[in-house]
This record gives sequence, C-alpha cells and structure tokens, in this order.
Amino acid sequence: MRRIAVLISNKGAGSNLQALIDGQADRYNGQVVCVFSDKPDGYGLTRAREADIPTEVLDLADYQTQGRPRSHFEEDLAHRLQKFSPDLVILAGWTLELSETFLRYFEWRVINLHPGLLPDPGRHKYKLPDGSFADPCTGLSGSTAIQAVLASKQTYAGSTVHVILQDGTPGPILGRGVVKVEGRDTIVTLHERMKGEEHQTLLNVMTELCVEERQSVSSEVSR
Repeated sequence: MRRIAVLISNKGAGSNLQALIDGQADRYNGQVVCVFSDKPDGYGLTRAREADIPTEVLDLADYQTQGRPRSHFEEDLAHRLQKFSPDLVILAGWTLELSETFLRYFEWRVINLHPGLLPDPGRHKYKLPDGSFADPCTGLSGSTAIQAVLASKQTYAGSTVHVILQDGTPGPILGRGVVKVEGRDTIVTLHERMKGEEHQTLLNVMTELCVEERQSVSSEVSR
C-alpha cells in the first residue's frame, strides 16, 4: 500500500484532500499518512484531523520574519515529510512554488494538480475535443482561473494532474479532467463541475500509481 503525503494551503475548501481520504479504501491502494499546510487555518487541516490523519504546519512567513532563507523552509519541509516515509507527495491546493532544494528529496514522486489544461511536455497548447486549443491559465488558481476561462470564451475547461520535475517545471501529464463550458455557466456552476471531474481524475491517477509492486512514478508514465 502506497503511503501518501498531502500538501495544502489555507486557500480553498480542501475538497481534493477529502476525495483522497474518501477514496483510499475503495478507489486506490494507498493511505494518506500525513497532511502538511503552510498556514494554520486551512480547512483541509480540519478534514485531516476528523479522519485522524497526522497534520503539521510549516509557515514560510515565520522563516521570513526570522530572516532565514527560503531554502531553510524547503529543507525543513522535506525533512519533516521524510519522517512519514511517503511514496508520493500530492500538492492538493498547495500554492507555494517548490524548488530543487525540496524536490530532490522526492524525485519523480511529487504530483501536482494544476487549475488549467496543460499541454504535454514540448507542446504549445492542449487540443480540446472541438479542435480548439486550451489556455493553460498558467499562474492562476481557484476562481481566478475559472474567471479567466469564462472571459476568454473557451469551450472547455478543466485541470491537469502532472509530475513535477526536479527543476520545478511540469513533467509528464498523468491525467486531465475536461468539462464543457455551458452558455449559462457562472464561476460557481463551472467550478462545481470542474471540481467533480478533477476529483475523479485524481482518483483515477492514484489507482494507476498505487500498485502493489510499489514501482516508481517514472516507470508508470513510461509504460
């Protein structure tokens, strides 16, 4: 059984974390062993505690107040995560960029949920079912990304589950959740449909990655 660490931030409702918690018994062969947040008031922490999952908070602002470099924050985060021996680290709403300082500890094991439709590595944009191309909404998150989709009159919207490479750039795409934008959609209605599809996409990816043989993510994506 794969050991799963989840990183969250205080933004959002923690619904992807809840999907991981709810699906770990029936949908995939894994267990959420810890939840880390960069702020003490993230609602995901409440979800984790209600499920009796260990939680920890590591706030970058504390390091900045003490005049300590960001690299110290990332080193401490990696070392504290290592105590739980995770096979996979899932960024489920984590909003801080992570550098090689952290990622080198978990090569090919950090999985991100991007709030947009990223292209495959080396491609310019992702081709949608109607033949048009998606704007990946790079740098946007949450309602801001959805608002950008609606403003640009895109016909489809969605999110991407992908590996994060050691240099911090997006690696292989593991799954995409794509929904059609309806004419009367608002930020709220589109967000609800996108989240539902995102949860299913994440669980499908976890089913593929959490196999009995504990093979690496790199071997999975190369199959």
